[in-house]
Amino acid sequence: MRWRMLAVLFLARCALGFQFQSAASVGPVMIGQIGITYAELGLLIGLHTTPGVFLALPGGIIGQWLGDKRGVLIGFGLMALGGLIGGLGDSFAAACVGRVIAGTGNVFLSVLMTKMATDWFEGKELVTALSILFASWPMGIGLALLLVGPIAAGFGWNAGLLAAAVLSAGGFVLIAVFARERPPAAASPDGSPRQVFWRLSRRDLLAATLAGLVWSLYNQPALLIQGFAPSFLADRGTGPAGAGALVSLTTWTFLPAMILGGWLIQRTGAPKLGIVLSCLPLGLAMAALPFASPAAIPFLFALCGILTGAPTGAVMSLPAAWLAPSSRALGMGVFYTWHYVGMAATPALAGWLVDRSGNGDAPFFLGALTTAGAIMALAAAHRLLSGPNRPD
Repeated sequence: MRWRMLAVLFLARCALGFQFQSAASVGPVMIGQIGITYAELGLLIGLHTTPGVFLALPGGIIGQWLGDKRGVLIGFGLMALGGLIGGLGDSFAAACVGRVIAGTGNVFLSVLMTKMATDWFEGKELVTALSILFASWPMGIGLALLLVGPIAAGFGWNAGLLAAAVLSAGGFVLIAVFARERPPAAASPDGSPRQVFWRLSRRDLLAATLAGLVWSLYNQPALLIQGFAPSFLADRGTGPAGAGALVSLTTWTFLPAMILGGWLIQRTGAPKLGIVLSCLPLGLAMAALPFASPAAIPFLFALCGILTGAPTGAVMSLPAAWLAPSSRALGMGVFYTWHYVGMAATPALAGWLVDRSGNGDAPFFLGALTTAGAIMALAAAHRLLSGPNRPD
């Protein structure tokens, strides 16, 4: 039953990545058909994750009140509604409204689907199960890269957003028909309700913040490639289908690298070193993309996918390693808040840089800088969370 449930959650959750990527994939067509700027495209991409900035902390509480399955169904309903509004509205403003609505659903799904998988798995199987579940996000992005661009080119940018609504509706049906909740233990061993921890110590707040910054900053190169590489390639004469196929290399290489990289880093027992050894060449690859020949671009995209996927497990282990057990629930809220801040702000900043500089290479240089920021946040955590400088 638990593996069947994981398969249902995985298939349904692919809609999250598909919905997120849909705006970037229709971006070149929107620029050509309705004349939006690159800054507006960056805003449209980032609006999908903006609600998470405000809902990541209370999202778990709201989901607990609604119930897991009901909350997930509401999330998919909001995702489908957002896609419909964006696709049928026939304007940039309607597309923005749709992205915010869909992004609100995304927050519920990110929190509650992870919880549902956690309830079904225990012990060592939990790591394997969550690794499989998280792979659904890049899988959805890869499908969108292959499908949405050609749909938008053939039928208009509206059709690309409507495709995301259709996939979200399919996720709703999967959960409604096949999903089952496995209630976790609701009480402590003495029968009293589990305590809710509302306060973080200075150290745990710092730990959650630094872990969130590492996670957010190291993920930005992949986000910027997915958001701006289609336009970057279009400027160099690549059609929508070819651009989608090239950019999807970052996704298809990410998936095996995530599994193999996690195994290797676990065997070596040096997660921080693994993160640094991935971020350094990732930053160099991002900085090299604007200067790459057409033959080298596929190799660099594939390399970026490998280097992004390899340390995923190591970065996700940081909150568990740095936070006190009693603080992890609220600490993860802080962690995901920084994640959503980065996902909302960076595309808008990258688009603004393109408009100001007139240079479509700016997002890749920005991605190189964020990898340096991730290393700096990791170094700050190493210094501040251990030894005599450790805050009380």
